[in-house]
Amino acid sequence: ALLSLLSTPIMAQELGDGSYFCEGGLTTGIKAVNRQWTPIGQETKNYTVSLNDNLATATIDGMSYECQTTFFEILGCTTGYYHFSLNLTSGRFTFDQSYGFIRGETPGGDAEVITTTLGFCAPDLQG
Repeated sequence: ALLSLLSTPIMAQELGDGSYFCEGGLTTGIKAVNRQWTPIGQETKNYTVSLNDNLATATIDGMSYECQTTFFEILGCTTGYYHFSLNLTSGRFTFDQSYGFIRGETPGGDAEVITTTLGFCAPDLQG
């Protein structure tokens, strides 16, 4: 009985096409400083997510993503630079933004911040 109290609540049905509010529980970041990857503090972020076209596309905070379902319950959405993964059963998500590493001015030089956010998505009752 105690174990069930400590586990994450499972949603009543799988997530599908629709609007979701995704609340970040933790965001971490790193940045190249003097050619060394350095952990930095990063403010936790929330996201508005719209899943469309039978889970083939998503719009996350106004940016378009292509999506594909893997392992029956994991939806992976990417722009090529950013990657959003969502467990369609539990609502857990990860959102990785690594454009800074690819776009950095020199291969070994300073780059923009790279972040990962972890959290949960639920139907957006406001939208």
